[in-house]
Amino acid sequence: MARSFLLTFISSFSIASTSVLGGQITTEGVVSIGYLAPSANTFVNEEAGKDAILSENVFRITYTADSRVALSGQLVYREAGDNYENELRVDFLQLDFRFTWLEDSEQTFTVGRFKSRQGLYNESRDVPFTRPSVLLPQSVYLDTTRNFYLSTDGFRLQSFHSLEESDLTFGYSVGKSVLDDQFSSVTLAKTATGDWKSENNHYMDARWESQNWTLGVSFADVSLDYQPAPGAYIPVDINGMTIPIPMVYGAFDATFQTYSLQYRQANWEITFEKIERNFDTEGFLASSNRAKSDLDGQYVQFRYFFSESLTGLIRYDVMDFSIYQNPSSPPLNDDASQAKDTTIGLLWNISDSWQFSVEQHFIKGGAWIPPISKTTVGDSFKSNWSLLAAQISYKF
Repeated sequence: MARSFLLTFISSFSIASTSVLGGQITTEGVVSIGYLAPSANTFVNEEAGKDAILSENVFRITYTADSRVALSGQLVYREAGDNYENELRVDFLQLDFRFTWLEDSEQTFTVGRFKSRQGLYNESRDVPFTRPSVLLPQSVYLDTTRNFYLSTDGFRLQSFHSLEESDLTFGYSVGKSVLDDQFSSVTLAKTATGDWKSENNHYMDARWESQNWTLGVSFADVSLDYQPAPGAYIPVDINGMTIPIPMVYGAFDATFQTYSLQYRQANWEITFEKIERNFDTEGFLASSNRAKSDLDGQYVQFRYFFSESLTGLIRYDVMDFSIYQNPSSPPLNDDASQAKDTTIGLLWNISDSWQFSVEQHFIKGGAWIPPISKTTVGDSFKSNWSLLAAQISYKF
């Protein structure tokens, strides 16, 4: 929480826009505090059913030298329980060059650390004012896989085209994933400590937007290598007994395809997104060779705008993890590798600067719960559980 107060302190001295060296500096940010109250299980904390504080704090600064060159960066401090790293991090730090190849178009070349454009919400997922709910639909924006393509160190080329009554955007980027110290815990096991190395990963996206419609498709190709720490192991449930199996060097290639569709009217909006995650894994356990697995999900979400300040939400969200493995690989727990969630929520824009959001989740299954690949679940695991989430945010 100390860094949360630090960002609040910084915000009190921020200046909206200042001229410096012939260019323009703009600062903005968000300070938020929230509450996550699960009825059971270890989605947010190591202790089943334990509540957690949700704190998301953002400070962004942009320097625009002219209409063609801009330098921008964003600091984020996010706190969301024991299972996720609570630290101040550089969310992005990028240099943008804008130019024009074709009429009615603009191209942008970006170098540095930037947010990947996967789905409708990934680029701004840590900013409460840009989300439809406190928690994004976990089938597509699973918090335990956020590091796969949250931020990338590399370069990106994006092309924007203005059509007669709509806009079309294409993007391609290449770079290394930015991983935190909790990555092993949420993907493998708390005991599977070790170092991860990202290869050069590739991302592509296309989006068409009109007054009422948004259609998008995103693709990611991610490769990571794992070097276990001495004594690292994964606990495997074999015939009711938990057996520690030592970790070995491992690597996987993952491809993500995300399809987005949104339709808007004056007082309502409906959104559908679907993601297909395909993993090709080699190593990790001494007894395993190669394995293929899928982590697929989709959701449909309806929002009704009662007024300019009050929005209601209802969402149905489904996720399923399946693995095609050799006989020596540990089995998955079926009940813990699926999840179905029905969410009812309310968002209140109190003013231009303040927002309050609250929602209730009714969940069946444990696919949200880290680690992703579950070989055992504790005695406290409950297939039917719920989660109350609330958050108040201030932007400056």
